[in-house]
Amino acid sequence: MTAEDAKAAFKGAFTGMFDKKGNPIHEGDKVRLYYKGQYVICEVVYETRNAAFLIKWPDGYVNQYFMNGSNYEVVS
Repeated sequence: MTAEDAKAAFKGAFTGMFDKKGNPIHEGDKVRLYYKGQYVICEVVYETRNAAFLIKWPDGYVNQYFMNGSNYEVVS
């Protein structure tokens, strides 16, 4: 399976996590989190290199730390 195939397979997949309001978090969702004194909207992405769901920041950086869904709020 190629990296593109894996990304396609996980498109919209449930991450197994829930946000702080109990809503399920899926790949592709936009989540709001509090970072350095302000709220930021990030995207949930599946990263094949780590075989994990991670956060993609507005500047395009993909966080290399695993998600903690209880810190996020799904906004779309």
